[in-house]
Amino acid sequence: MTTPRITAALVISDFTCSPDEVTHAMGIAPTQTWRVGDPSGLPGVTRTTNGWRLRSGLEDSTDLGLHLEWLLRRLPLAMPEVAEREGWAFTFSCGVTIDDRAPAMAFSAAVLSGIAALHAALDVDVIVAR
Repeated sequence: MTTPRITAALVISDFTCSPDEVTHAMGIAPTQTWRVGDPSGLPGVTRTTNGWRLRSGLEDSTDLGLHLEWLLRRLPLAMPEVAEREGWAFTFSCGVTIDDRAPAMAFSAAVLSGIAALHAALDVDVIVAR
């Protein structure tokens, strides 16, 4: 692999309502949802929180900043009010898988202010594939 694999998603977790209610509040369909007790994908491990995920629709080899811009552009205009819901945790979760070279990772002021306006966390995992 010489081209880095880059992915990003908006993850909403820790809510007590149904994932369908989150979808209604967001006004967009998620890529994935789960409930407490659902299988996590790891053997014998179940989910401990409810969750809602919207994955970027861009190619995996696209610049990470562009993935985040894509996600932010899909959020509803009422997003600041949605982000204030009690108990809802917002995270922009990113994965960068590399082998021999790391891509440049820079975030525009607009992306950073968009993330901050949502009181969201930014999680970037860099995985070295050998």
